[in-house]
Amino acid sequence: MLKIFDKFNACLTDTNSKVNYKALYTMYQITPLIGNDLNVVITNVVPLIAQNLASKNSEIQDMAASILDVFVEYLDGGMLIQPFTNVAQHGNARVKPQIINKLAGNNKIY
Repeated sequence: MLKIFDKFNACLTDTNSKVNYKALYTMYQITPLIGNDLNVVITNVVPLIAQNLASKNSEIQDMAASILDVFVEYLDGGMLIQPFTNVAQHGNARVKPQIINKLAGNNKIY
């Protein structure tokens, strides 16, 4: 799993918006299928997804927000606390309010 995501993570932040969107959409699709097996890479993936919330492209922003919602729905909430908190503390200023709202508004994480 780690080898796959080492290569895939680069696509999640690709400067080509089509490549970036396709990678985000793929992550959106595979998360329910893989489920808690993503816990191995979630610490690295959440900040990459969160970066896309600050994108100027509204489709990329919306897909990134949808992925974070899917993470909350399908993954162990305990595994999401640390990466979400790290993004809230050290992330892009445009992203912080959205991450904090996800932390505060969803009791499934804690």
